[in-house]
Amino acid sequence: MAEKNKIVISFNRDQEQTKKEIVQAQEEQAASQIKKVHHIHEIKRQPKISKFTAVKNNVNPSYMKHVSISIMTAIVVSVFLGFILLKLFVSVTEETAPAAESLTEGSKAEITAAAQVPVKLPELETQVVQSGVFTSEETALEWQKDLSDKSLPSLIWKQNDQYFLLSGTSDLDVGIQSLTGELAKLDVPTYIKKWNVPAADLMITENNAAVAETIITHLENNTLHTVPVEERKALLEKWDDSAVGEEKVRKAFDGWVNEQANGLTWLEFAQAFESL
Repeated sequence: MAEKNKIVISFNRDQEQTKKEIVQAQEEQAASQIKKVHHIHEIKRQPKISKFTAVKNNVNPSYMKHVSISIMTAIVVSVFLGFILLKLFVSVTEETAPAAESLTEGSKAEITAAAQVPVKLPELETQVVQSGVFTSEETALEWQKDLSDKSLPSLIWKQNDQYFLLSGTSDLDVGIQSLTGELAKLDVPTYIKKWNVPAADLMITENNAAVAETIITHLENNTLHTVPVEERKALLEKWDDSAVGEEKVRKAFDGWVNEQANGLTWLEFAQAFESL
């Protein structure tokens, strides 16, 4: 009986010891979990450090300086190379353009030359009323304006580096003396003199050649004033206005068809043909 009691007592002690160890283990485990929770909260409370800030703080200032210089050098070199390429491109374009333009002008010249025929301009002579002679065109234009203010037609013709203000010719219905008398009444200076236009070989558009020869014949004979208005209009209708370089002849037609006074049409036609 005594031996059974010893066994029971020993068992109970062991059981109590085991319980104590279990409780102690649970308490240590609970304490460990609490520490972990506290550690996690501590981590969450810590301020976040930016990776960029960390990198920035670690960058050496001299390194940033070298990087900036490299970038600026690259930009300058790029701009310089771009400018050189642009200049080369413009140079090539300018060298190519005149060649194309010359070819076009050459083609036009060939077409124009093919469409033109020679017309002989004989030496022309008439009597003119001179209202002034000047060494500068500006002064001649001022005097011409004075005549225009009096509704008098006139023409400026440059010869031998002088500007002649001409206000009439002998190619008119009334005599040239009668014309000078009328001009004198209006206080217009008058001086009658011969006026010559040298002979020349002209190149006229083929479509206008026949009309030009008719006009030149009347210039030579001082008979423009004798041509009826209807015939003048018929000649004007035959004239090709698209002819390049013959615009002055076309302009002289306007005064002739509208019966311009004082025989100025002779001067306008003669000057126009001389300029061709």
